[in-house]
Amino acid sequence: NTQFSGDGKTVNVILDDNSEIYTDGTNYLPTATSVTYNREILADGGMYSFFVPFDIPAGQAAELGKFYQYSGHDPEERKVYFDDIAEVSDGVVKANTAYFFKPARDITSFTVNNPSIPRTLTIPDPEYPSVPGLYGTYSQIDIPVGAYGYGNRGFFIKAGTDNLLRPFRAYLWLGSGAYMAKASAIFGDYDVDAIELIGADDLDLNAPIYNLRGLRITTPKKGEIYIQNGKKVIKK
Repeated sequence: NTQFSGDGKTVNVILDDNSEIYTDGTNYLPTATSVTYNREILADGGMYSFFVPFDIPAGQAAELGKFYQYSGHDPEERKVYFDDIAEVSDGVVKANTAYFFKPARDITSFTVNNPSIPRTLTIPDPEYPSVPGLYGTYSQIDIPVGAYGYGNRGFFIKAGTDNLLRPFRAYLWLGSGAYMAKASAIFGDYDVDAIELIGADDLDLNAPIYNLRGLRITTPKKGEIYIQNGKKVIKK
């Protein structure tokens, strides 16, 4: 559902949640005069994962908000660290690079003119990430069990099974043996403690149920508190 328009000499590309780009050359972006990305992003919605196939210039990126890249984690302290790209690099949001994003304002769409688009797009096998880090996707995937994401209500979270990740989003992988039921996500000077299911903005709404220790529950008990769809709920 990637949309192309133009007069044969110029190409304008529109991407949204229904678009998919494949790294085998199918439905791949050409050299474009402009790329428009349609996605509802709320300023009070917490952090959003972000992974696009074009560069966003530093000035435009700063106007959109703050972009953070993974810099490391401490399993003993249960902390995960992210750097503000404006402070550790030239501030350009790089194509084919995964970030977490804190918007400065509500966004429904933005356009990059004369975008820089790499000739080769590569993404890791979603089932077997090689090293800890942020991993993005250009098509809808099932993310690995145990991966982490950031929900649309401002929580750092751990995924269970049967979780779908939409195109142009990313997940955090800390290794197959990593288990932090509750972790502190430190985004530059923005520090958050929490755990919940991956938010509805990133995942399928048919989410499983977890207890407060982060363990998936198949038969919740009446009167007990659980986490589902990014919220604490009481089973009735």
